[in-house]
Amino acid sequence: MNLVVDTNIILLDHNNLFTLAKNYPDYQICIPETVVEELDSKKTVPGELGYQARSFGRLISRATRPSLPTEVDALGFIHSYYIVDELTLTIVTAPSYPDANRTSSSLTNDDRITYIAESLDALLVTNDIMCRIRAEVAGVESTDFKHVEDIKLEFTKHLTVPNSDFANLHNSSVTTIDEDYSIENFSYMFTCAETGVTKLATISNGLIKVIGKESERELRSQSVNPGNKEQLIFAALVQDTSVDLTISEALAGSGKTLTALSNAMKLMDSSNKYESITYIRNTVDDVANADEEIGFLGGNEEKMAVYLEPFYDTLTTIVRMTNKLSKKGKHLEEEVQSLTESLINTYNMSAIVALGLRGRTLDNSIVIVDEAQNISKATMQKILSRIGKNSKVIVIGSLRQIDSRFITKYTSGLSVLLDATKRTDLPININAVTLHKVVRGPVTEFAEMIFTNK
Repeated sequence: MNLVVDTNIILLDHNNLFTLAKNYPDYQICIPETVVEELDSKKTVPGELGYQARSFGRLISRATRPSLPTEVDALGFIHSYYIVDELTLTIVTAPSYPDANRTSSSLTNDDRITYIAESLDALLVTNDIMCRIRAEVAGVESTDFKHVEDIKLEFTKHLTVPNSDFANLHNSSVTTIDEDYSIENFSYMFTCAETGVTKLATISNGLIKVIGKESERELRSQSVNPGNKEQLIFAALVQDTSVDLTISEALAGSGKTLTALSNAMKLMDSSNKYESITYIRNTVDDVANADEEIGFLGGNEEKMAVYLEPFYDTLTTIVRMTNKLSKKGKHLEEEVQSLTESLINTYNMSAIVALGLRGRTLDNSIVIVDEAQNISKATMQKILSRIGKNSKVIVIGSLRQIDSRFITKYTSGLSVLLDATKRTDLPININAVTLHKVVRGPVTEFAEMIFTNK
């Protein structure tokens, strides 16, 4: 049995070939010649796409040939075999292609890949829905590639409890209060069955930590006061210095970046453990052919500014919210700029793109990874492998806002991290929260409502 792999699977992460070999042990992994050509065209592209294309080339270059020579099958297809670390790959070359597909006058690369899958009676693996449609029309069985299956996790659980339990929640074992407790339930909204009163709480080492009046007052004592219960829980999770990684999967306009940055500043104020704040964002546009490509702009600063502007926008928002600004017009903007630069210096802030992270180590830093839905598993691994001693990571994003055509909600690095919250064997402490309430404005709420079928 044959398994034909599309280009997007390898550009997502060349190591996916090993995963496919593990998941489909009875299949021969086949790479159409068209895929090799597409990868070759991507190897000079800046960023992760170029890296993955070059990595495939390096993988093939260190491969050994098996005892079997190159084969030509009964249909004239050439099969060139390569063995890499017990992975056997077959690069398949077609003797020729049909002059035209069923609907247009010229063949596309998808047509060529589908044609090879059809001829080999193979299962086609692709994350391109249009390619899967073409395969279906041609009678070719196809499937997508997923890192995770379940992305709907309940991080903040709503639970109604009797008054006897409600009065004694703090420091109680969560399993005695909630028999259906799951490891990914990092926080609760408890409601008293008799009175309807609610309490917010986080879970630490299996114990319920109620956010009481004093702790809430302390959490709210920061640049941006949490605007709702979800943001308050997010603040409590970030402020927990025993936690190494906090994740927030949230709607657009829910205040995730503003809340993350404000709490990072608060954490630096309250702890001498951290010396800097580092903001990281991936270089991905929502333009169809610009995934991770930043070479079209003039200089390096201009290239990076496109992706880092949200960081500076958030800082200026904090400045405007926390200062009584008396000037107007041009002088007002100069005052905002001056106060923003002062904020950057006070908290030793830096903003970088993931493109240049290899070789760096981030020690004693609060690291905010923004727009994580557009970060591949490979890039997320690269980012997190840069985190050094005494650092805390805050990962934020929305799986409803994936811009990369190579990433799906089941292959995003954010999804992989969210899925990891269910594990009990992790070497770090991790927690997560979902922000459902839009605070940016009614138009954003309207967009989330109609474009996500809610």
